[in-house]
Amino acid sequence: MTEQALNKLEGELYDQFRKQDITEEDIIGQIRSNVDAVTEILKSGSDLFLRAIWWNRFETAKLLAGMGADVHCRMRGSIIAGNALNVAHTREQAEYLLGLNIEIERNLKLSGTYRNPAIAAAMHNDRTMVSYWLDRQREIFAEDEEFVRELVRATIEAISMMNQYDMLAHIMQDEHLFDALKEQYAMEDSKESIKLELSALRQIKDAALAPRVKELCRILNARKRELSGT
Repeated sequence: MTEQALNKLEGELYDQFRKQDITEEDIIGQIRSNVDAVTEILKSGSDLFLRAIWWNRFETAKLLAGMGADVHCRMRGSIIAGNALNVAHTREQAEYLLGLNIEIERNLKLSGTYRNPAIAAAMHNDRTMVSYWLDRQREIFAEDEEFVRELVRATIEAISMMNQYDMLAHIMQDEHLFDALKEQYAMEDSKESIKLELSALRQIKDAALAPRVKELCRILNARKRELSGT
């Protein structure tokens, strides 16, 4: 198959990953019908595996991995900002990817080229995967307590910065993460950020969280007074 034909096939697979009306069985069928061509595409360094995970084509991704796909492929910036771990949709997918020895990105800054998967999940407003990645990395990096503390702090900071109301409520229900959130608010150094955070807290309507909302509001208001010098 010519290079032009290979590029066309690769583009077709990209399109099929995105289209919800195309079943995974259809995609796998096309790959199996073009095994030699797809294998050649994968050998060229294609990111088909990463894109399959991104678009939640998990069975397709596993097939591609078995065909020699680059499972460590990373994408700069964009939604992914890292490897396949950053776009795993479920715990099952994440465990499979970890089993492939895909490396966890330790960069905790939002501005970095590549992000830690917990930060990525926070940016995607994915409560399930935020909880998973925080818990899982506590296990994986248990001997690096400083990194684990920074991981929790950075994740809380990302969630707080984006004012994701449902994610914020989810964090407040977790004892450990709630303590981290209090610490984060107590160190806030921007009055504009405090204003946004107070506004976000007012959007949380769960009566069971009302005491925690009040506690966080007290912390933020106290910090605002400190910054104002009053």
